[in-house]
Amino acid sequence: MKIKNFLFVITLLILVFCSTHVRASNLSKEIVGWYNDGWNAESHTSYMAHDHIFSEVNPYWYDLGSNTDPNLADGTISERTYAYSPQNVIDVHSRGDLVIPAIADHSSGQINTIIVDPIAKQNLINNIVNVVQNRNYDGFDLNFESGLASEKTIFTSFVTDLANVLHANGKRLVVTIKPVINVTQENLQIFDCLNLSNSPVDRLKIMTYDYFGQGINKPGPIAPISWVRDVLNYNIVIRGVNPAKVQLALHNYAWTWKKISSTKWELQYPHDTFVGVQTRCPNAMWQWNSTALESWKQCTYAGSVYKSYVGTADTVMARVALVDEFNLAGVAFWVLGREDTMIYDQLCSHYGTSCSTPPPSPVLLSQGKPTSASSQFDGYYTPAKATDGVLLEGWLANPDQATAWLQVDLQSVYNLSQVKIYWGGYDWSQTYDVQVSFDGILWSTVYHEGSNLDGGLDTINLTGISGQYVRLICLGPKSDNWSYEVYEIQLYGN
Repeated sequence: MKIKNFLFVITLLILVFCSTHVRASNLSKEIVGWYNDGWNAESHTSYMAHDHIFSEVNPYWYDLGSNTDPNLADGTISERTYAYSPQNVIDVHSRGDLVIPAIADHSSGQINTIIVDPIAKQNLINNIVNVVQNRNYDGFDLNFESGLASEKTIFTSFVTDLANVLHANGKRLVVTIKPVINVTQENLQIFDCLNLSNSPVDRLKIMTYDYFGQGINKPGPIAPISWVRDVLNYNIVIRGVNPAKVQLALHNYAWTWKKISSTKWELQYPHDTFVGVQTRCPNAMWQWNSTALESWKQCTYAGSVYKSYVGTADTVMARVALVDEFNLAGVAFWVLGREDTMIYDQLCSHYGTSCSTPPPSPVLLSQGKPTSASSQFDGYYTPAKATDGVLLEGWLANPDQATAWLQVDLQSVYNLSQVKIYWGGYDWSQTYDVQVSFDGILWSTVYHEGSNLDGGLDTINLTGISGQYVRLICLGPKSDNWSYEVYEIQLYGN
């Protein structure tokens, strides 16, 4: 079926300037997750398998400082290029969810040095806004855990300024804050809980994990429930933080200790996986710490005794009860790719109406993929411009040729569900074919258009079509008797 859009110009402007995506999750609370840079692929795979649960992801892709000088404090930010993935962004957006990457500081007081210098502070704001716009993100997540308390007021002012600029560009700002249970602890942090809540910041993520963790050579719960409650009671009840802005950051990983003597343990596997614990201890029964409300296992593996505290589904749901009690915005998981996948079934049962996994959503496959053509007008209007994501200009065929073709190599075989063709403002083909091939040699015509009289946007829905190569053949006549132009060809599937 072909759907014509007669308001092409209006649609084009909407596509170019709108950046806030609709939540795909049907759950009554926000469920978000961080990607760790060291296992970004695992994190994204977990999201893709459970995208119906999530409304947002936060990949750890940025740092203060430069790649050559991570301690630099002039407002420079650097991208973790080994983790950053434009395809991840496309995948998440195609599912209607938000991509709000996280940025970390590298050294103690680095953010303080930046925000007390007006030039460095403005540089940081400009750099964040630029990367959000250029990478098509939906906002930014600030995680400056090494900030010093001496600049609390200035930090809140910086957050306010950054949030205002991001909002003016249709973007969001999230601040991740460390857990505190009293004013003494808060006075040691750069985060002013109440004033940050009263600022234009969109969400505050309160980290409630690693109570027992690295550096503590004694097995214990990662987040005792009484401590998590104390953190929320101090922030929400005592300090008056707006609960509608708070996402409770929970652990879904494990800490695993190895017993090295009769009285001493050593942390062996920080941020261990649920599968890793199950693999080492397949026959050990799960235990329940009824005080901390947290799961644990102990077993002998390869001649040594191991004990793991784990963010199982039961552990997570005990803390989700506090999300409900304090009426928070939702849950943030550190970190995707480590978890007990039963967490998602239980979240869906708790907050949703259906726990069945929907069929995979169509994904934009063509952006940035190798694109070729039978001809081009000049060295500027190249075939690659038809798959670069920019809808204002594209490929222009050689006007001297009566017919022309544009071809995309998806680099793998996909089930194809939709083709969108954004024709040039004056130059389109009144008849054309869409063909698909597995090898780029043998082609099958899957759609023929014989009366394309208005150009604009053509949307072609496909059923039961698979292939690696897709080719648009412009057969003529030319709409203005000159050439063929395709601003963008978008191929969707899974």
